[in-house]
Amino acid sequence: MKLIEGFDSNYRYILVAARRARQLQGGAPPVIETPSRKPCRIAQDEIRAGKVKWVIPETPRSPRGSRRRDAGEGAGERVVTADLRWLISDSGAKTGLI
Repeated sequence: MKLIEGFDSNYRYILVAARRARQLQGGAPPVIETPSRKPCRIAQDEIRAGKVKWVIPETPRSPRGSRRRDAGEGAGERVVTADLRWLISDSGAKTGLI
């Protein structure tokens, strides 16, 4: 599978698409015109059209001295939590978990 533009991994793309598809199944209206009727496909089309934006929430850092890290461990990583936050960029309306 080719890496989708704007995503750092295919796994994150699947997480965002699944979250959006679940919202579509729950009654959220699609933000683009698409011939598809399946929520998973509609979510993928919305992501490719640039209508779904996502954010990785910042995790609080532990106080100094509570946990020691080796020099190379986790350097420059962003921790992904289970609750991906996202919003629909169309019309500026905040929807979802933001």
